[in-house]
Amino acid sequence: MLMLAIAVFGMVSCGDDDSKDSGSLNGFWYTEVESNSYLIYNFSNSTLTGAELWKENDKWYKKYLGSVNYTVNGNQITIAGETGTYSIKGNTLTLSSEGETLSFYRMTTEMQKNFDQATQVLEK
Repeated sequence: MLMLAIAVFGMVSCGDDDSKDSGSLNGFWYTEVESNSYLIYNFSNSTLTGAELWKENDKWYKKYLGSVNYTVNGNQITIAGETGTYSIKGNTLTLSSEGETLSFYRMTTEMQKNFDQATQVLEK
């Protein structure tokens, strides 16, 4: 169920990962997949829960993708058996694996409100 989220961890665009970690990984993070469509990661202790959030006809919808365990060792992160690195600089979380990088942004108050109030759907 979380395969989409895990696949994104392994199949993303190239980038630079030279920044030092700062701040907590715990909490909600998002990245825009396409216009008005977001991938949400919620890191809570050792559990990562993924969700999709999108806007259609001025209404927000969400679909949960499932949860997996993750571990952190220094700047290394292992999600569902795949190991990469992570860094947090300000409100930006960068996940890198096999030369591929994806940036997430700490959930803003407005984005959190949209997520909390979104209608949950079972299939998109």
